[in-house]
Amino acid sequence: MAFRALHSLRGLLFIFLMPLSLAACGSKEDDEPDARDDASTEVECVELPPFKRLDRAPTPEEIAYCPRDAKAIRERVEEILEELTIDEKIALMAGRGLLPISGTWSTPSIGAMPGFRMIDGPRGVANTAQQKTTAFPVAMMRAASFDPELERRIGAAIAKETKAVGSDVLLAPTANILFHPRWGRAQETYGEDSFLMGELATAFIEGAQNEGVLATIKHYAVNSIENTRLEVDVSIDERTLREIYLPHFKKAVQEGKVAAVMTAYNRVNGAYASENEALLSILYDEWNFAGFTMSDWVFGTHDTEKAIKAGLDLEMPVGQIYGRPLSDAVCTGAVDVALLDRSLRRTVFAALCYGLDAIPNRGAIQPDELERPETLELAREAARRGAVLLKNQDAALPLDATDVTVALLGRLADRPNIGDGGSSRVLTSEVITVRQGLMERIGERLHFVDANEAEPGAEVAAIQNADVVLLVVGLTGDDEGEFILGRGGDRTSLRLLDEDLALIERAVALAGDKRVIVILEGGAAFTVNEFVDDVDAVVMAFYPGSRGGEALADLLFGDANFTGRLPFSVPFDEEALPEFDNVSLEVTYPKLHGYLLLEPEDMRYPFGYGLSYTDFAYSDRALVAIDDDRIRVRVTVQNTGARKGIEIVQAYVEYPGSIPRAKRALKAFATVELEAGASKPVDLEIAIDDLRYYDTVSGKFDLEEGEHRIRIAAHAGETDVPSIAVNLP
Repeated sequence: MAFRALHSLRGLLFIFLMPLSLAACGSKEDDEPDARDDASTEVECVELPPFKRLDRAPTPEEIAYCPRDAKAIRERVEEILEELTIDEKIALMAGRGLLPISGTWSTPSIGAMPGFRMIDGPRGVANTAQQKTTAFPVAMMRAASFDPELERRIGAAIAKETKAVGSDVLLAPTANILFHPRWGRAQETYGEDSFLMGELATAFIEGAQNEGVLATIKHYAVNSIENTRLEVDVSIDERTLREIYLPHFKKAVQEGKVAAVMTAYNRVNGAYASENEALLSILYDEWNFAGFTMSDWVFGTHDTEKAIKAGLDLEMPVGQIYGRPLSDAVCTGAVDVALLDRSLRRTVFAALCYGLDAIPNRGAIQPDELERPETLELAREAARRGAVLLKNQDAALPLDATDVTVALLGRLADRPNIGDGGSSRVLTSEVITVRQGLMERIGERLHFVDANEAEPGAEVAAIQNADVVLLVVGLTGDDEGEFILGRGGDRTSLRLLDEDLALIERAVALAGDKRVIVILEGGAAFTVNEFVDDVDAVVMAFYPGSRGGEALADLLFGDANFTGRLPFSVPFDEEALPEFDNVSLEVTYPKLHGYLLLEPEDMRYPFGYGLSYTDFAYSDRALVAIDDDRIRVRVTVQNTGARKGIEIVQAYVEYPGSIPRAKRALKAFATVELEAGASKPVDLEIAIDDLRYYDTVSGKFDLEEGEHRIRIAAHAGETDVPSIAVNLP
C-alpha cells in the first residue's frame, strides 16, 4: 500500500508540476530562465580543457544508421560541437519541461542543433488534445498477426501522423518480455517470445524510420512489472538476460537501425537502468549502437555522475540531474567535458541524419493527414488480423448475417475500449464499438442490453428472442495499464472479473441450446476454466482500436477469416506460471516463462495457437540446405477446408540437451494464404546465430554441439509432429 501511495503521488507530480528550466551554467534558449539564477551559492569552476575535435571516418554502423551522408554529417557534428559553449552543451542534454504541448515534448534548439520533438505512440500518436489521431489495435493484438509486413505498414502510418502533429521522434515501440500475463502494460508489447518480438519491433521501426521519423525502442531493460517499476531492483543472471530479455533489442539495433533507446525506470542487478554501465556497455560497445539513449520520463534518472559516465545521452523531459547538477559536476571536474561531447556526438548526429535541420515548416500541424480513410482501414485490417478464435464448437461461427438475431450483453459491448489511459492513450475521433459494428450488419435484429441502464428482465427477454447470445467481457484501462493515480496497474488474477463470470453463467442458463459466444477484451491471457466448456465459441479480441467493432463484425459474420495466433500461452492454472511479485522491491526474474517453461499439457491454449474457419494440413517436412549462417527447411501446407484462409507456419527448434535451456523455441515463422483445396510449399529460414547460448565463462555466444531437431507446427503445443534433424556445428 505504501508503494501504491508513493506511485500515485509521483503521478500527481508528473501531471501538475510546472515546467522546470533545463539551463546549465548560464546559457539559455530564447528567454528561458537559467536553473542557476535562484541559487544562493555558485560553484567555483576549475579550468576546463578546450574542445578536442574527433576527426575520423564514420563507422560502418553509423553509415548504416544514417539515411543521409554519414561522412558529411559526422564532420558537421564536430563543427557544431566546436561552436557550442559548455553551458549550451549541457542545455542540449535535457528536455525543456515537464508538461508537453499538445502531447509533444521538446529539447532545445541551440545554434545549428535542431531540438527533438517527441511524442508517444505504441498504438497511435498519443495524448494530442487538439488533434485526433488513429487508434490502432494495441501491440499485443498486432503481435497475434505474426505479420512483420503488416507491422511495418503500421509503423509507417503512425509515423505519418507523428509528422502531421508536428513531431519527429516517436516513443515506440515497446519491447519488454511478457513473463507473466498479469503485467499491467502487457498490451503495449509483442508477447512472451523474444524472437517474435524482435521481428515485429524491427519491422515497426523500419516502417517509421522510412518515413523520416526517429523511432525509440523501450524500455531498456527487464521492465515487465508495472506497480513497482520506479524502484524495483531486478536480479537476473547473465544467460537469462542475454538469451531472453535482450535479443529483441539487439535485433532492433543491428537490423532495424533504431534511432534511439529509452532506458527503463527499474534497477537491474543493483543499478538503475539509466546509469547501468553493464546494460549501456552492451548497447554501445558490443552492439555498436550508433544512435542515442534517453531516460524514461520524470523518475528515470537518479545520479548525475553515474548516468553520464555510464552513457545516458539525454534526460527527459527536463534536466533534473543534467541541469544544474551536471553543470556543477563539470565545473568541479567531477565530470569530464569529453563525456558531454560523447553524448552530443550521438544526439546531434541523429538529428542531422534525419534532417531535422532541413524540414520546411517543421512543427506545423497538418490536420488533413490525420485519421485518413486509408489509415482507419489499416487499423480495421490490423484488428481483423489480430483477433484470435480460441474455440468454435460445431461451427458456431460464422453467423449468417441475412437472418440471425443476436442478443448482445456485457458491460464492454458498447464501450469504446481501446486500452490503457496512460502515456500511450490515443485520443481518436470515433471508436466503433462491438454494438455499433453489429448494428451496421443486422440492424434491428440486434437486441442489445445496456448493462448500466437495463430494466429487470431485459437479459431474459433479449436471450429468449435471439438465435445467438454474444457476450463481451474482460478488462479496461481502469483494470490494467500504466499505473497512474490508482488507475491501471498490474492485474491481481488471470480470472475474469466476478461480474463477468456471473453474466456468462446467467446467459448460459437462459440460452438453453442456443449458441453462446464470448468475446474477451484485454491485454493478455485469461484463464477460462470456469466457463469455456459451457459456451460454443470464444474470441480473444484484445483492445482492438478505433475500428475494432467493424473488424469483429467482419469476422463474426464470415466476411473475413480468423488468422490471429496467440503471442502468449494461456495456462490451465495460473499456478503453473512463474511467481509474479509486484509488491517487493527486490525480485528475481525467472530463467524460463511461457511456452519455454510450460509442458504442452499445462497449456490450455499454447503460444501460436489460433483457429480458422478452414483447416490446414502439413506434409513433406524436409531440410533444404545448411549454409554458413542459415538452415533452410520446407513444408507443404494444404488448405483442406471449404474456404480461403491464412495459416501461420511456425518452426520450433529443440536443442541437443547438453546445456540447460528451454526444450523448444520459435526460430522462424511464415504466413501462407491458400484457397480452399490449394496447397503450397513454404520455406522457412533459421539463423544459426539465433540458436546460440551465452557462455558465461568465455563471455561470448556459442553453438551447442549435437543434434538439433526442427519441428514445423501450427503452435508451440504441437510436439508430436515429425521433426527434421540437423547436426551442428
